[in-house]
Amino acid sequence: MVGQDAHHWVLLRQLKRAGLSTHAPPADEESWRLFLERVSATYLESDKQQYLHDRAVEVSTREMASLYDELAQASESSLALQRDWLQTVFDAAPSGLVVLDAAATVIDVNPSAERLLGISEHSANGQPLGALLSDGSATVVDLQRACELGRDWLDPDAEIWTESRAAFPAALQFVPLVTRGSTGGGVLSILDLSERKRVEQDLSWRATHDVLTRVLNRSALLDRVALGIARAERDGNPRAVLFLDLDRFKAVNDTLGHAAGDRLLMQVATRLSGAIRDVDALARIGGDEFVILLDGVASLSAVELVAHRVTAALAPPYVLGEPYEDPVHASASIGIAVAESGSSPTSLLRDADFALYAAKRAGRDQHVIFDASMRDEVAVRVRLEKLLRAAVSRGDLHMAFQPVFSMSGGALLGFEALLRWTDRDGPIPPSEFIPLAEDSGLIQRIGAIALDIGVSFAAELGRQPMGESLTVSVNISGLQVTHGDLAAQVAEALERHHVPGSRLILELTETALLSDPKAVAARMQAIADQGVELALDDFGTGFSSLTSLREFPLAALKVDRMFTRNVDSSERDRAIVAAVVALGHALGLSVVAEGVETAHHLHTLTEMGCDAGQGFYFGRPLVWESALALAAAWGAPTNG
Repeated sequence: MVGQDAHHWVLLRQLKRAGLSTHAPPADEESWRLFLERVSATYLESDKQQYLHDRAVEVSTREMASLYDELAQASESSLALQRDWLQTVFDAAPSGLVVLDAAATVIDVNPSAERLLGISEHSANGQPLGALLSDGSATVVDLQRACELGRDWLDPDAEIWTESRAAFPAALQFVPLVTRGSTGGGVLSILDLSERKRVEQDLSWRATHDVLTRVLNRSALLDRVALGIARAERDGNPRAVLFLDLDRFKAVNDTLGHAAGDRLLMQVATRLSGAIRDVDALARIGGDEFVILLDGVASLSAVELVAHRVTAALAPPYVLGEPYEDPVHASASIGIAVAESGSSPTSLLRDADFALYAAKRAGRDQHVIFDASMRDEVAVRVRLEKLLRAAVSRGDLHMAFQPVFSMSGGALLGFEALLRWTDRDGPIPPSEFIPLAEDSGLIQRIGAIALDIGVSFAAELGRQPMGESLTVSVNISGLQVTHGDLAAQVAEALERHHVPGSRLILELTETALLSDPKAVAARMQAIADQGVELALDDFGTGFSSLTSLREFPLAALKVDRMFTRNVDSSERDRAIVAAVVALGHALGLSVVAEGVETAHHLHTLTEMGCDAGQGFYFGRPLVWESALALAAAWGAPTNG
């Protein structure tokens, strides 16, 4: 037997299993036979295991090689897909992208960069960065330095100059490419800020200008006024403001529509801009209100010259274009205030507004210079408006009824319903509270109250003997004609009180005809179609033309008392009354004389042809019950 270290490990294991020593052979032949069979079987099993192992290694090796090939192919596909994705993003990026190497040489540009810089990929690649952007600029120098050092770099408010395009604002950002600890260039992003800057400028402009008329707005005006007052205190040259409000602008909006009103405002702004100096300022502060700031004026007369120039500029008719056929006329009331020591923008505009209110009360289409007494007037007006609102809410307004008689036969024809307001301090005349109601917007509520009371009184009259032949006249404001649906209100009141339209007369002043004659005529016709008569009150005191007068469905003219009270002593007033009577009859209208105070008045006006009259000679305005009693007495049969 050879040494133990040389024995095969299988042989040693079998000797041990047979109970034999490596130095002692088997004792008999049978033991040797069994021993050799075991050794042979063991070697066969070992060969089989070795074969299976070798086959497994062989198969595993092939499978691993195949798997490695598949993984390699998958990796290459994934990398290719990622490259495609990156290329798509690069090409589609809205920002300009420029790929640079460590020396700031262009490697690639995307389409957005080509468009922004006015270059092509072919001409840009291989060029230094300075060839794309303007040479020598601080932006390019800083960017090249960042590229060389491999540092992040940002300029959010750069201005890019190129050879093929004018300068444009941009945000620039450079991101270096770092691989294995060393820099290898990077990517420059160029974001065009032109649209953003344009939007910012537009927003800034809108913050200080009126979008419709393109003049300054209230906020910018207050800033300009404050600067003007400060300069006036230094240089001694006073500053003045003209506060303008267009007369009867609401009538344009209500009859022609807001689009027509906007066109009118734009043309007004253009005319006002042309009437002032470049150093002056024009602002629209709301609705149809404009303010002019005069930057240094020599005297108050110089301010008035500007006011006259503005009035003249606004006077010509306005052609609004299609679909508006007829020209529109627009005047303005102007309040003037001059800055004094200690004035503030708010106080200066307030004083000009006080003067503007005075200009409107004086008849519109004129200018008024502020004085301190106007503050007291406005304070009184504010207090009166507050009391009027409370009176309307409480139902404190009432009606008085003045009889109207035939001038020839002396028969009672009806009553005029006159609105009355008595405050705790006493009666307040309609000449004070009606204009206040019109200015404050209360006239619609008050007018509806007057109409309802008047029609209700007509219903009561109809229950008296002969009462169905009597009429009731109700005064209507021009704003009731041009605002809302007066025809529908009249129809509703007549139906609710069961009164025929022929027993109602609506009286309008001439100012109601001026805003838009065609629209007013159409609205008045809708009322006349209900059988209601329309009378023109205070004829001769307004400004209506005879041509427009012919177009309205009127039934009567009323001669104002300012002409009838002196008809016996003034040849001029007598001539005016005679002309009105002749005109009315020529147009087929009845003529009613107001202010018949004496028997002489009655005689003269009857001879002149007046059809009806009212005044203290016939009777003062009566309360509801007294007026009904008069109607009842007049209609009662007489004993003979």
